[in-house]
Amino acid sequence: MLVPVLVLVGLPVLGTLIGTFLRFRGPGGRFFGIALGVFFAGVSLMALLAYWFYYSITHI
Repeated sequence: MLVPVLVLVGLPVLGTLIGTFLRFRGPGGRFFGIALGVFFAGVSLMALLAYWFYYSITHI
């Protein structure tokens, strides 16, 4: 149970950290990096949740 909780909490945080350190030029560049990181973390989180749901149905 600990691993799913760490993944659910850690993915958005990891996306934010990666987005913070991306070097985008111009006004709002750091915010764009953070938003991009959170977006990719959210998409990967949805894919992981869909996989877990599919796995729980097919492996009873």
